[in-house]
Amino acid sequence: MKTPPARSGSRRKGKVHPDAYSPQRTLEHARSAWEQGWLTIDPRVYDQLDAMQIPLADAGKAIEAALGEISAADEKPPDFQFDPPGQGFVWQSAYFRCQMYLKVRLEDARPRCKLYSLHQSLHTGTAERHPKARAAGRS
Repeated sequence: MKTPPARSGSRRKGKVHPDAYSPQRTLEHARSAWEQGWLTIDPRVYDQLDAMQIPLADAGKAIEAALGEISAADEKPPDFQFDPPGQGFVWQSAYFRCQMYLKVRLEDARPRCKLYSLHQSLHTGTAERHPKARAAGRS
């Protein structure tokens, strides 16, 4: 049996889906994935909701409300890029009663949709003013 050639370097998991570059299509995929039970939720989302004093039992309602409130016009590039990259949205939420940030990523051909962030917005408009950018020495 032949052994496949060794690959040099590391490979990033999951290729970005072509619709990931369209805020409208990204939202459509995220909403559809939620409705069909296919939305993968990063564990840190539950921590972020807990920090906002939203109990785990209400996490589903919070996610559904967020996906219902945002629009493609709310798309905002992140102030400071964290891995993994995704489509970010900042909006004034009636449900949460504050400005919120949500990040999703579309991967693979299906596409697979993953919710990476849902928390109160830190969006300032420039990387230089972002607290995490300052901590990283980028101000």
